[in-house]
Amino acid sequence: MKKNWFAKAAASVTCLAMLVGCGGTNTSTEGAVSVNLASEPPEMLSFLNTDSTSGNVLRHVVEGLVTLNPENEAVPGVAKEVPTKENGGISEDGKTIVFTMNPDAKWSDGTQVTAKDFEFAWDQLFSPTNGAGYASTWAPLIVGAEDYLNTAMNLQEEFVKAGKAKIVKEKNSEGEEEEKFTVEKSYEKEYNETLATRTEENLAKKGWVASEDGTTFTVQLTGPYTYFVNLMAFYNFAPLQQEAYEAAGGLDTYANDMEGFLGNGPFKFKEWSHNDKIVLEKNENYWNADSIKLNEITMRMIDNTNTALNEFENGTIDMIGLTGEQANNLTKDGQKVLNYADGSVWYFEFNHNTKAFSNVKVRKALSLAYDVNTYIDTVKGDQSTVANTFTAPSVNNGEFAKSLGNLFDRPETEADYAELKALLEEGLNEEGIEFKDFKITLLGDTGDDALKTYAFFKEQWQNHLGLSDSQVVIKQVEFKTRIADMQSGNFDIVFAGWSADYDDPMSYLDLWLTGSGNNHGGYSNAEYDKVVKAALVEADAAKRTEYLKQAEKIIAEDYPIGVIYHRQRSYICSDRLTGVVRNAFADIDLRFAEVK
Repeated sequence: MKKNWFAKAAASVTCLAMLVGCGGTNTSTEGAVSVNLASEPPEMLSFLNTDSTSGNVLRHVVEGLVTLNPENEAVPGVAKEVPTKENGGISEDGKTIVFTMNPDAKWSDGTQVTAKDFEFAWDQLFSPTNGAGYASTWAPLIVGAEDYLNTAMNLQEEFVKAGKAKIVKEKNSEGEEEEKFTVEKSYEKEYNETLATRTEENLAKKGWVASEDGTTFTVQLTGPYTYFVNLMAFYNFAPLQQEAYEAAGGLDTYANDMEGFLGNGPFKFKEWSHNDKIVLEKNENYWNADSIKLNEITMRMIDNTNTALNEFENGTIDMIGLTGEQANNLTKDGQKVLNYADGSVWYFEFNHNTKAFSNVKVRKALSLAYDVNTYIDTVKGDQSTVANTFTAPSVNNGEFAKSLGNLFDRPETEADYAELKALLEEGLNEEGIEFKDFKITLLGDTGDDALKTYAFFKEQWQNHLGLSDSQVVIKQVEFKTRIADMQSGNFDIVFAGWSADYDDPMSYLDLWLTGSGNNHGGYSNAEYDKVVKAALVEADAAKRTEYLKQAEKIIAEDYPIGVIYHRQRSYICSDRLTGVVRNAFADIDLRFAEVK
């Protein structure tokens, strides 16, 4: 892997970072700003986080070993310095990294942040029972992480092979069959005792260890991954104080509210009114508090874009996102509207555990039977682009996506749509499903603008695939509920989006690995797993890129999802606010902002 892999990306992001002053209205208190978060953050427990809404809050209240500056470069966080081979922080073979703690790093209550807080947090991240969505992505990189994470799964396989357990199929609440691991009654004690022993043994072999005095944190890698240090800025790797975590109830209740939440970032919680707003105030115990210019941030949860715009015009909020129509109207009125590529890709995720969507022909038909350009022009009305790849073009300065060209053979003529309709009928027939009996529920978020999107695709499927009104049902739920439904597999098709957490195609492509915590539809493809896992551990940059390209091509052939578009976002903010960072890797970052 090239040593300048992230450095090159950071240089490109600088141009997108939007360090700007914005034209508009004013809000109230000195040093206080208000922005629109749009919805309730669904997961504020750092090691479980996978969504950008929660990430926009976490970015301000927790800090990892390193953090990222506006140019997307790693700079010291809790670590006193960014480890390199030159300063002795990285071994010559690149497989051992030692982070030395900053003695000035404090929790918001004034207590010391130590290496032991990182060790405990990582124990939770890779725990075989916590179900962290990203754990399976990071585990192959770190010595001992995979064995620890897969303790239960590996033992279950052993018991099934030995005839001591079996996999049974049971129907869930939706009437769909699900596989369930069941231990024979006479072996339950043996299983539980063995699981406890194995878990303890595997944890003892972990490659992340704090020194006895808590001043250093040593990580053993399975390969010389030059990008690993930059990953330490991601929330999953943030510290977690064991005492505070357990006092607040642990996995089930910690970070569900501000009570008991302990952060170490530049801001801390002042108020959390669910589904209304979060108020953050400057954390005076933050080690670099002198660099923080804002005193208070209010994050509103307004899901109606017209309501948000009215509040902006009334001067009660400083920064809001805009629909394409709003952006166009404001531009015509002479307002300064800002745009950026947010690195997100939007798609239909299919539930592969249903009979219909286990068939690639059905998936392909639903994935292509619509006009994306018409959707962008008439519904979104913004600068979003048709997706030619799953990975967004904002990654790697666009070089990766550009090298692949257009992977999706989208329909252009009525004959093309007729072929897709025939393909749908053929796929349903293979699964023993009568066309008239085929019915799908499209799951999505609440809001009138969201409904316009779902209604568009429903109409397209009706026009091009011959589905009736009753065969496509739109189901709108709150964002937090939609995430929960996805995680439990409670959907047929869900309209979903994903944005990069770090500047690499892997931040997208690892989603569809078998068993990935974010692979909600249960997609499984042995060849896909093979090439993505090879890319995860490949140190040679050219070989790694080829593996990633193969993964993209499998997506375009097997349709685990229906890829639609890459989003460009428009927003407006008050002219008193400067230093806002918005890019593909930081949707809302106010750490460098200040009020004029």
